[in-house]
Amino acid sequence: MVNLQKVDIEIKQFVDKRMKLNEPYENLKQLHEKTEKKLALLNEEVTQAKERIRKTESLLNVEKSKVKKWDERLKNIQSSRDFAAMQREIEIQKRINAEMEEELLKDMEIEETSSVNYEKENEAFEKLNQELTEEKQKFEASVSAIDAAITEQQRIRREIVPQIDENLLKRYEIVRKKRQGLAIVEVIDDRCQGCFMNIPPQLFNVIQTGKTIEVCPACNRFLYFKPLLEENTQNESDGKS
Repeated sequence: MVNLQKVDIEIKQFVDKRMKLNEPYENLKQLHEKTEKKLALLNEEVTQAKERIRKTESLLNVEKSKVKKWDERLKNIQSSRDFAAMQREIEIQKRINAEMEEELLKDMEIEETSSVNYEKENEAFEKLNQELTEEKQKFEASVSAIDAAITEQQRIRREIVPQIDENLLKRYEIVRKKRQGLAIVEVIDDRCQGCFMNIPPQLFNVIQTGKTIEVCPACNRFLYFKPLLEENTQNESDGKS
């Protein structure tokens, strides 16, 4: 099971590394999307301002022409009553025209400011596009290598799993999930290296024999004695040679 855990730790490390590699790319993608939305809003502001300017200028031209015609008519009015009435109409329309001119100036300022902001944001967006493309290429290349490594470790894991008792494997998986991926730990100086709690001397003696599978009374992790494991590994290596 020690070999199984080594593989599982390798897989977890590769998965964690993949997630960390993904963070800069995802952050850049989010910034790209945010900038794209901002550009769309600025473009909409420019479009709407231009449309309001077009309509106001058109209406203002009509109303100014109307005032001009009324001014001409005013010269030919004989009745003082009609003259005063026409003069009032002209003054009212002039005030309305003045208000439209103020609105026109405001919209022109909005259109100019939004256009300048759009150009700045668009320039930044173009640079961001380039950065995103480069980051994507780096990310995909790195991820490809990591995924290949994960696939290889998963292959090794599939070879190890059938060699382990089914019930023992279930216990291992349960402990691994509960203990942040660390289900098997070494015992050093009567101390579990998972929770760092002391284990009973008698239990430590049993673990050193390697005859049974024991767990830590405190954290339930599987325990092993490294010198014995190394000795067994060496014996297996000598036997093969």
